[in-house]
Order: sequence, then structure tokens, then C-alpha cells
Amino acid sequence: MLSTGSPLEAAMAVVMAEPKARPAPWPRVWVDQAALLERQQGCLCPGHRSAHRDALQAALSGFLHASGDRQGRYFWLQALQSWFLDHRQGADAHAYALAHHSS
Repeated sequence: MLSTGSPLEAAMAVVMAEPKARPAPWPRVWVDQAALLERQQGCLCPGHRSAHRDALQAALSGFLHASGDRQGRYFWLQALQSWFLDHRQGADAHAYALAHHSS
């Protein structure tokens, strides 16, 4: 385990140590920029963003807790996948899909 300040800092140090892909160029058209921003931010509702931050903290904590333990990492990945599946099928996902479709 890394010995940095917070679990978030420790996880970010692990992530930052990995090789990086070249970033995509910024879109020139506003419609494309808006779609990119929405994908990057995940949502526009402050409460929903807060839920994303909580999920991120839980995922990072689980990642650090399971580091070095193959079975623990497997269970962590399963829990993370389950969260994403539930999240994509939740009420907020349906509301965003309806709003995006009607715009």
C-alpha cells in the first residue's frame, strides 16, 4: 500500500503511474463540446454528482483495500460492475435519457 495522505491521493498516485493515452482534441462545435462535457462530468444534477463522488470514494477505498489480493480484487471488480449496471438502469439514467432524447 502507498503511504500518501488520503486514500484518494494513494489511488491517484497508482493511476498516475500508469502509461497515459494521448488526449483527444477539444471539439470545435458547441453541440459536440456539450456532449463531451456531459460525458466527462457524468451528469448535471448536483445531488447526482454527489452520488458519483461517494461511489468514487467507495471504489477507491475498495481498490486500495484489495490491492495485492487477487480474490479481493475480483470481488471488488464484481461490486464495481454491479454498481455500474444498477446505475445505468436507475431512475436518474432514465431521466437523463428522456431529457437527452427530447432535446
